Amino acid sequence: MNTNNETIKLARKAYDALEPLNNIDWTSHREKLFAMCKAEEKDHRGFLPEFNAHHTQNTASVSDAAKLFAVKRVAEYMLGAKMPIGKDFLHIQKSCFYAAGLVDEFRDRITKAWEKLNVEELNKLDYCNIVKVRRNEESIAA
Repeated sequence: MNTNNETIKLARKAYDALEPLNNIDWTSHREKLFAMCKAEEKDHRGFLPEFNAHHTQNTASVSDAAKLFAVKRVAEYMLGAKMPIGKDFLHIQKSCFYAAGLVDEFRDRITKAWEKLNVEELNKLDYCNIVKVRRNEESIAA
């Protein structure tokens, strides 16, 4: 999987499949994780001066990037990545904690929701496939 459209399509499909995580004890966990990832992506893009000037129009939307990260984080914990601990809170994005908590608490629901998807493939989703940086000569011409 190496094209922008294939990556986004798979991320959206896997994200949509996590719908069973919504409305558990009146909490929309999928949406909360998405909101966290979206805020982190907005912060990332805002941190880079003139993000749009340095990226092509083929760059994914903030929402699609957030869906990719939500799916990728859940997938990595489903595959046994080390769960974050207290001091990690100072060094990693907060959505990692939420994703780890979802896997820890709702692993069976996630497994069932993703039964037709390859979790290893979801873990390999690559942000670089959906965010396209302009080459130097393109930036100069812009």
